[in-house]
Amino acid sequence: MKKPFKQIISSLVFLAFAMFLTSPFVYGQAKLHSLKQGESLTLYSDILKQEREMLIYMPDYSGTIGKKIPVCYILDGETHFQYMSGIISYLSSQQLIPPMILVAIKNIDRNKDFSPVLIKNEPASGGADNFHDFIEKELDPWISKKYYTSGYRILMGHSLGGLFASYSMLDHPQFFNAYIAVSPYLQLSDAYIVKRAGEQLPASYNKQKSLYMTLGNEPDYIPTISRFMDILNQQKPKNFKYSFVKMDQYDHGSSPVVAAYDGLMWIFEDWVLQPKDFAQGIASIDAHNNYLVEKYGMDIKTGEQIINLLGYQYLREEAYDKALQTFKENVIRFPDSPNVYDSLGDAYKQSGDMENAKKNYKKAVKLGLKYGSVFIETYQKNLKEAEMKSGNK
Repeated sequence: MKKPFKQIISSLVFLAFAMFLTSPFVYGQAKLHSLKQGESLTLYSDILKQEREMLIYMPDYSGTIGKKIPVCYILDGETHFQYMSGIISYLSSQQLIPPMILVAIKNIDRNKDFSPVLIKNEPASGGADNFHDFIEKELDPWISKKYYTSGYRILMGHSLGGLFASYSMLDHPQFFNAYIAVSPYLQLSDAYIVKRAGEQLPASYNKQKSLYMTLGNEPDYIPTISRFMDILNQQKPKNFKYSFVKMDQYDHGSSPVVAAYDGLMWIFEDWVLQPKDFAQGIASIDAHNNYLVEKYGMDIKTGEQIINLLGYQYLREEAYDKALQTFKENVIRFPDSPNVYDSLGDAYKQSGDMENAKKNYKKAVKLGLKYGSVFIETYQKNLKEAEMKSGNK
């Protein structure tokens, strides 16, 4: 009898740090706190005929609530979850990549799941087709139902997992948008996947695809990966960008962390609009935002931070009219943000209009107190300096 599709969500609690000091006369007693890093999902797969466990990281800040964001699937989840969730959390907090959900799939039999063909002396291998169907037809629909997802998917795999990522790119090109293949074991079964690339690599992809492949100081891997990259260089499919990075300073075990960081930065290299691209002012920012919405499927709006960045660039250039116009537009778009008024106050101050500077600094302080801004002391300091400079204490 088939087991029903089962969903079990349980909190995955990791200890942030623990220190228990025995001398209360010197240090007192330290308290032990727990840090929630993610969730654990267990579901039964009708395709694989087994229960599978996933570790899930969801960005923990209000900017993602109700927003559609990408999903990154990573293989060998029990090995890679902690550092990968940290990398995603840090890079997205710095607005270098979009916030995203991380789904780390824990192993049961990686030789079976990750191999597209039978491995010699491994009669249970060759299960990649079923494992991919599990991700595409069971796991991803569950994730999309549970969370707000944009439809943009990344797959990262290391070693045999990197082989699976390469296989997915060739045999299931419609599903994932980007791949990070770290030290992929392409030499498996007489380099089957390299032969497959020569036969299966399309002349063009319907949508933009990205492949970031790396190799550490692993001489045995070089011949097959070189052949694979030669095929890509010769055929150069349209709508397909790829990069191969040799990391000689790292070995097989140490390269995934670096590859994950660099790979995400490379995939989303167009995420940040550079100041040199501000030629049309806010119109340039809005156009770039619309491009990101179209490419990554995210329902995002132009943020106040990047508009502020443009305004301060104008201030540095002493283009005060443009700076004031930019900061005023930010106030219109984000009327409840204390920071936009503080920035507008800076523009008035530098242009010599202290009365309007004080007016906007006061508004920043009022809103900062109302919403408990962590920058309230800065807002109060700016107001005090403006009042002293104008002779009003």
